[in-house]
Parts: sequence; C-alpha cells; structure tokens
Amino acid sequence: TAMPATAWIKSLKERGTTSLLEEFPRWRLWIPVALGIGIALYFALPQEPSLEVSWGLLGLLTVLFLTKRRHFREQHPLYYFFLIGIMWGFCGFSLAAARTAWLQTTLLYRSFPHLAFEGEVRLAETTPQGLRLTLAPIHFLTSRALPPLQKVILTGKGPKMFPFLAGIKPGTLVRGCATLLPIQPPLTPASFDFRRHAFFQGLSARGFLTEPPVVRKEAPATTRLSHIFSWGEAARFVVRQRITSFLPPCEAAIASALIIGEKSAIPPAVRQAFSDSGTAHILAISGLHMTLVGGVFFLLFRSLFCCIPFFAFRPQAKKGAAIASWLGTLGYLGLSGASTSSLRAFLMHTLIMLAVLWDRVAFSMSSVALAATLILLFTPEVLITPSFQMSFSAVIALIAVYERGNPTVVFARKGLRYLGGLCLTSLIASLATTPFSAYTFRQGSLMGIPANILAVPLTGFWIMPCAVGALIFLPLGGEGPFLRLMGWGLKGLERITEIVAHWPGAHLVIPPPTTFVLSLGVLGALWMVLWRRRWRFWGLLPMGSALAFYILTPCPDFMIDLAATCVGVRTAQGAFVTARNHARSAQKVWGQEWGYTAPLPKKGALTSGLWSIKNPGQPTLLITEEAYTGPSPSRSGECHIDLSGRFPEATLTRTQIMAGLGGYGYFRKGKMLFFSVREAVGERPWSFRGSLARPPSRSSPKHSTIRPKIEEKKCAS
Repeated sequence: TAMPATAWIKSLKERGTTSLLEEFPRWRLWIPVALGIGIALYFALPQEPSLEVSWGLLGLLTVLFLTKRRHFREQHPLYYFFLIGIMWGFCGFSLAAARTAWLQTTLLYRSFPHLAFEGEVRLAETTPQGLRLTLAPIHFLTSRALPPLQKVILTGKGPKMFPFLAGIKPGTLVRGCATLLPIQPPLTPASFDFRRHAFFQGLSARGFLTEPPVVRKEAPATTRLSHIFSWGEAARFVVRQRITSFLPPCEAAIASALIIGEKSAIPPAVRQAFSDSGTAHILAISGLHMTLVGGVFFLLFRSLFCCIPFFAFRPQAKKGAAIASWLGTLGYLGLSGASTSSLRAFLMHTLIMLAVLWDRVAFSMSSVALAATLILLFTPEVLITPSFQMSFSAVIALIAVYERGNPTVVFARKGLRYLGGLCLTSLIASLATTPFSAYTFRQGSLMGIPANILAVPLTGFWIMPCAVGALIFLPLGGEGPFLRLMGWGLKGLERITEIVAHWPGAHLVIPPPTTFVLSLGVLGALWMVLWRRRWRFWGLLPMGSALAFYILTPCPDFMIDLAATCVGVRTAQGAFVTARNHARSAQKVWGQEWGYTAPLPKKGALTSGLWSIKNPGQPTLLITEEAYTGPSPSRSGECHIDLSGRFPEATLTRTQIMAGLGGYGYFRKGKMLFFSVREAVGERPWSFRGSLARPPSRSSPKHSTIRPKIEEKKCAS
C-alpha cells in the first residue's frame, strides 16, 4: 500500500532532522550563505526599505533566538537551524540597508560641459589612449548649481596628456577644465548596473578632460599615521615608476597588474587575449598570487632562520617564518589595492598562519566561510560583484573536491601528479566560474586547461618570484635585474595567451541566465559541497531545475536602447538592428544576449523611415523613426514601435521608451510584453532620476518631432 502523505512528510522531516544533527559541525558554513541571501533580497527589492523596520525586525529575531534557543535546540533542532538562518539573513539585509544609508553618494543625472575644476589627485593611471585621473575631493570654479561630488574619474586622450602625467603624485592639487557625464544606467534589464557599482564605490561621475590640467600644489610629505592611505598610494606610484623605467610598455602594464593591481594600461588586444585563452584570472590578484607571495616569503625566511644556529633546531623558526610571511602578504595586499579577491586570499592566508602559530590544522572550508562572513559583514555590496562571485565559487569548488581526497595520487611520478593536479584545478575552476562569467560577461572559453598548463607554472616559478625579489630589493635600488627577468617571463606569458586565443573554441558567447536561474543553481551547488553525508545529493534537484529553466527560458524578441534611437530584432533568419545611429555599446550587449559573436548587421528601411518585420506565429512588427513622414501605421494585427515621437497611439511610443530607459520585449499570444530597465532597477538611491525625454516646446505642434539632446558618449566602467 502507498504511504499516506502525512506519514511521508513526517518521515521526511525525521530524516532531515537526523541528518541535520549529524552535520552539526558544518552548520557554521551556512552563516555566509544566510548573510548572502539577506543581502541579495535587499538588492532585489524595487524600492528602498525602511531602515528602522529592518533593524527592528532583526532585534525581535535576536531576542526570540536568545530566549528560545535552548528550547528549539533540544525539542525542534530543524526549526532551530532555520531560526539561525533567518536571523543571519535579516542581519545581512539590515547591514546592506545601513551601508546604503551611510554612504549617500551623489550621482549626476545629466552632463555638464566645460567646467573649470580644482581637485586633489587620488590616483593617476596611464591608459593606451592617454591618462586617467581619480580626483577626491573636487571643487568646481563655476557659478552653476552643482551638487557636492565625492569622487570623479576624468580621462584625457592624446599624446599631449602624457607630459602632464610624468610628475603627478597622489595628493597633488591640480586645476583644469573638463566635461562631466553621468554614469549610464544598464543597457538591458539583465545587464550589470554600473550606477549601483559606482554608488558603493563613492564615484559620483565620469568625464573627460578638454585640455591638459596644470599643477597648483605639489603633494605634501606624509608623516602622520592618519595619512596611511597616502603612504600606500605613494608606494604604488614609486613601484609603477620603477616598473615603467625597466620594462617595455606592454610588459610594464602586465607587471603593474600583477604587482600593484592596476590593469588600465594593458592594451585592449592583450586583455582580450587573456580573456579568450581562459587566463584572465592571472591578471587579477587573487589566491594564486597571494599564495605565491606568501610561500616565497615563508621559504625565504625559513631558510634564513635555518642558517642561524640559534634558530635552526627550535620550533620558533617555523613560527617566525609564518609571521614574516604574513607581514609580506599584508604589504602586498596594501600595494595591490585590496580588491575583493585579494582580500579573501589574504584572510585565508592569515588563518593558515595563525594555525601554524598555534600548532593547529587549518580547516580550509571553515576558512573560506569565515573570510566570506567578514567581507559581507563590512562590505555587503560586494556580493553582487563578479569579483566576489567568481573568486569564492572557484575556491569553494576546489576545496570541496580536494577535501575528499587528492584525486592525483593515482599518478606515481610527481611530475605527472603536478600536471594532473593542474589540469583538474583548471577544469574545476572553469566549471565553477562559467555560470557567473556568463551572467556578467556573457562569455566563456574552452581553452582554459591547455593555456593554464603553460601559463600557471610560468607565473608561479618565474614571474612571481621575480616580482617578490624586485619588491624586496626596490628600497635598495636593486630591482633592475629582477624586473628584467620578470619581463622575459611576461613576454612568454603574452605569447602563450596570444597563440591559445586564436584556437577554435577559445572565445564563446554564452547567453546569460536569469537571476532566478543563477540563484537556484548556486543554492543547489552549495547544498552539494557544504554537507558531507549522502543527503547532499538532494542539491542535484535544484541544479537540474536551474539547467532546465535556463534551456527553456526564451530570448527577447526585440531590444531598445535607452535613447529610443536603435532597435534590435531577432528573427528566424537572424538578428539585426534598425537604427539611424549605431549605438555600438547597446548592439554589443544585445548580440551577447542572443549568443552572437559578430556585430549585428543593420537592416535598411523598406520604406523611408519605416521597417516592417514579420515572423512566423508573431504579429507584424512596425518600427518608425524620425525620417518617416507617411501616415500612421494601422494597429490591427500589428505592434507599432514609434521612435519618432509623432504617433502617440502606437503600441510603444518614444516617450514610454525613454521614460523606461529602454528595455526588451516579447511576443506572447499576439501581444507585446515590454520590460523596461527602470522596472528592473526600481526606485533606489542609485537609480537614474527623471526621464531622457524633453518636454515639447510651446510653439511646436502637439505631435511635432523633437529630438532631445542626449549625451551619447559612453561612460566606460
């Protein structure tokens, strides 16, 4: 006989409770997961929540947990586990809301041309086109009513900018003229929100220099502890100058990325080669670099202590080497800019060195959980950044595989064991980061394993040891030989990436999954790797469901840019754009959404200013632009997208498109469904205020064509 539903549920509950009690030592691994769920729910809200309500609910949950924890722990362990998770989830939600309220970054909503400014240089970088200055604070010598801006990034193009950059140090006061541009909203509802990222980075606006600035005051000498940030920037400036004086421009740019974390000077072709070959992680300072630097310092000082008879046979030699290794990685963290991936690697290295000092064994998965918890508690916004997602996904997947045993022990020889471990590590890291790479960058690579087999040993045994030697001898002026040796290794690394990037399958465009699909798959994968017993295979159900949803999720039928000047349409014959302007950045993102590598072709108008697109099983799509002067198209059996502003009776008018900042649409049962960017972003502190549409002039007719003045310059992020 079949088991009744109530008995089946009771049996499932008992089995779940038993498994939870057996997995009690691993409960702490779910603390950062609960924090992340709360933070993700905060950023998914369409409106800013009340800070008082969120903290009030967190206080009530905390009181409930403190008063009833013994009862739940003894009588209802299943509810006790979920109560802890809900409490940590509300903690993440409240911390994210408090972080947003505390920052209060001012974001521009329109352009301001030809502004005279005076500001302090926070960072001066060289780019392939010119220079890039980060100014904070900045003051404008103008009578225009400008809101107070926290930080501004200005770019200058052309060879006339390079002489100015030669003597610029952090802390220098400069004056010049620039045009300010607002940070652009997302190009599609599923694109990365650069305005949100700029809000949490304290970046108010971007712009470009109209003329080379002049130095008003040199950088002061930093002698107080309060100027520790200036010390770090000054050290980065000195290291950058020494690198550029010994290495050619391309090798110097890659060396700067590996040592001080500045990738702005890398030529776009070289950076694309690293991305296509699957070795872009080498340019981002992460666990690989931190481990190599810490390992070199540990082995160096351990050997040095062994040469001293007093320390040679004492256990303090190993502990002294651990302290020296931690100090070396701390200096490297400050020199590299303390990105999310490098901070995660430094925290894990700190825990390992503490285990050496206390004669304990470092539990790797616990170290990752502790590092993630600390990062999310202080900077909850990093959860939605690709750096955090890809860094932690790779390291969690690697630890989950290797903590169950080293699969490479089947190889008898150490050389084959190292090669097998390198291949397995590259495969695991690639599989773990591919969903996040597709979600944010819409791309992937099949050549990561052969490229990493050549690039990682070259980086680990040649390039990074030379970089550590250069940093050690730089205060004495003896960094030249190490930098030259490092340059030879960088030439080989660049050559490897260039060759592999041209192999078939090196660059793949992957349509992005939705946020729901990615979240479902991530939760299933975490269930698989964080538990140890057989019930962890339950995670295959949400992972399989996420894969099915990803395959069955339809692609948009058309997309429109925020200025309502360009429409991308997907037909049975392929995708194309109908536009009077190119909107290159939007077209690139649209092609990635649809899985195209080549630029979308432009379709000519069948009638002057009128496109008519017919797909099987879909209504006829009519698109009119400003050049169209004919009669209003019929609405029967047709969907009309009006880009001219002349037909307010259209299915989707220019005013509606610009008010929604563009978006994409579907055809369902003969009707058009349009999802705008504004609906996806919501009304948040970083949202783009107002509309791009200009109100009609009083002297113009009701339906006259008025082309709004829109800044079409792209603010690259």
